[in-house]
Amino acid sequence: MVGNDGREKSIINVHLASGNENATLRAKQLDYLADVVRAESKGPPACEVVVQGDFNDSTKNVGAALEDAGLRRVVGG
Repeated sequence: MVGNDGREKSIINVHLASGNENATLRAKQLDYLADVVRAESKGPPACEVVVQGDFNDSTKNVGAALEDAGLRRVVGG
């Protein structure tokens, strides 16, 4: 989408695998999501990125994966 400021933004909504038995799958999903965020941020065109949704994981785990991709938590957790 294009914001009021004229810059493109990527809004990503997720619903990651739930349950302790899916911890490995969820970690892989977070790694993939971080790769997507890096690509969207880089462009072309470079975009601001917002990720939202049900991560089914701790703030610590989600933060570790996505902060390395350049995101920061602004709500929740």
